[in-house]
Amino acid sequence: MALGAVVERNGAKGPAKVVVFRKGSSVGYGSAVPEGRVGKGFAVPSAVVDAQLAKLS
Repeated sequence: MALGAVVERNGAKGPAKVVVFRKGSSVGYGSAVPEGRVGKGFAVPSAVVDAQLAKLS
């Protein structure tokens, strides 16, 4: 499952993206927040998600 949200950190609000995955009773997640300008695209790196999924396998 993937979702986007607006989060507040140190009094400043900004976008965040999260990928949540589960295998059996194990749950993992990866998150991303933009660096620099918010207008640029950003995502949870697929290499991070793939590595976490491999750990659950």
